[in-house]
Amino acid sequence: MKTAIEEVIDKIKRFQKLISNSSQKLGLAQAMDILEDFKELEKEKLINFHIEVMKKGLIDEGEQKWLEIYKPKITKIAEQYYNETFNR
Repeated sequence: MKTAIEEVIDKIKRFQKLISNSSQKLGLAQAMDILEDFKELEKEKLINFHIEVMKKGLIDEGEQKWLEIYKPKITKIAEQYYNETFNR
């Protein structure tokens, strides 16, 4: 599975192969650099979302409150899930 940003990057790469205009190629290369930055931001947001969902689940299951000592383990699980899901 790919993230939305990864899908856009793939489409731009395919489009780059079709164009011959050097200024268009340069513009697309610059766009690709920006998208790479967004890809990392997207990863962080998806992992943080996953952590928040797990935090809520723990509370709903009976934990009295969220303890910061849970965060390292849950972060590791969220990162592992992200990497498995998005083929990293």
